[in-house]
Amino acid sequence: MTNKRPIKPQHMRSNDTRLLAILIMSISMLMVVQTYVNLELLKYSLMVMVMLYACYEDILTKTVSRSIHILIIIIGCIGITPAYLQNEAVLGLLFAPLPFIITNVICWLILKKQVIGKGDIFYIGALGFAVGWSIVIPGLIIGLGVSMIYFCLKRTKDQTIAFIPIITMGVLMSVVINYQ
Repeated sequence: MTNKRPIKPQHMRSNDTRLLAILIMSISMLMVVQTYVNLELLKYSLMVMVMLYACYEDILTKTVSRSIHILIIIIGCIGITPAYLQNEAVLGLLFAPLPFIITNVICWLILKKQVIGKGDIFYIGALGFAVGWSIVIPGLIIGLGVSMIYFCLKRTKDQTIAFIPIITMGVLMSVVINYQ
């Protein structure tokens, strides 16, 4: 009997290569257009690209590579100021994932089951750093509302959902509402 490892699908072989390419393109684009473009617009454009890729990866595999979280934090550093870092970014990084961590701990103690993936929690923390707590908290509320409606209408026992697309939708709606 031979010991064959399963072959990963083609779209899963080069995740880190794709993310590295996105990072290199982002840094080069930032250096070229830094003087001509609003840095906040550039930041949110890059964030949307990475968030959509995270949604794609989560829908296909129900996992997200950690390099996406790191990339979101790096993009979040574009145009950062000390005041923003102190008042928005650090608070978003620390406090946005806190309710999900507490929920996971309580469910683990009661049900002996993890209900929210660690990748989702890291994603929330990275988004909290990148867009700030004043945007990510309303986005999480919107996303949780949508996920609760989905679970009430469509959920079967032991069904899992890709939570990152729901978080992404809520945060993008919060960004649009906040900047109108």
